[in-house]
Amino acid sequence: MLKRMKTLATVLKARRDELGLSQTDAAQGFGVTGPAYNRWELGVSMPKLDDALLDQLSEFLELSPIDMAVLIVESTVAMNEKRSIR
Repeated sequence: MLKRMKTLATVLKARRDELGLSQTDAAQGFGVTGPAYNRWELGVSMPKLDDALLDQLSEFLELSPIDMAVLIVESTVAMNEKRSIR
C-alpha cells in the first residue's frame, strides 16, 4: 500500500478551512485569480513560484523553507502521476 503524500492542494485547503477563508479570500491574498487558486487546491496545477509567492505560501502554511521544498516536490510528483493515469 502506498503512503498518501501531503500535497500543496491538501495542505492549502486544510489551512484555508482552518483560518475560515474562502477560496476568493485566499486567492486575493496571494494575488491570483479565483480560478487559478481553485486549480491549486484541486491539484491540477501548481503556482508559478517566485521568491515572493514562495515566502507567502511558506508563511500561510507555517512551513519552513525545507518543508515547503519537500511539499512542492511531493505535489509535483502527485500531479504528474495523476496526469499519467489519464
